[in-house]
Amino acid sequence: MGTSNLHLVDEHGQPLPHHITEAVKRVEPRIYSRFFHRCDPAELSNSLEEGARRIAEHEQKRGPLSGADHLGRFAWRTLFNAGLSLLRKRRREQLLSSEQFRNLTVMDWENSPEAISARIEGAQILAELSERDRQICDLEAQKLADSEIAAYLHISKEALYQARHRRKAKVAAFQAQKKSRDST
Repeated sequence: MGTSNLHLVDEHGQPLPHHITEAVKRVEPRIYSRFFHRCDPAELSNSLEEGARRIAEHEQKRGPLSGADHLGRFAWRTLFNAGLSLLRKRRREQLLSSEQFRNLTVMDWENSPEAISARIEGAQILAELSERDRQICDLEAQKLADSEIAAYLHISKEALYQARHRRKAKVAAFQAQKKSRDST
């Protein structure tokens, strides 16, 4: 992972000073190796970008950090703390059950009878799915790419495709059962 994925700019969109950019480039691989498998890559990049802005703000308020060594240690500590904060935030989110998470994401304007009926049917279908299938549904609802979903769940893309195929078969069977019950 290189800093080419990072947008090291201040709050006004101006590039951060070169010495800060270089310090972040030196520290970034170690930060990624520590946090990459525990955090969403996009969130980790955002967290590192925010950490780089904090370093620049610190220098702006208190003056330049003395020497490359001091800047390197400060960059490590700042970016490491940004990664830890991201993990803590992630853990708080994971403490929510799937049902609580869905309840948080339901829009209030979706109170039409059709939307309510669709949510009830969706909840019935979700109840039939395994926890892994519900996780995949949640990640798909967040519009993540297949590669991001597979990386987040620590599975191969092929395993993701198989799980999706099984889920579609379960949904089709559920809808067929519902249709046969409704027609009788």
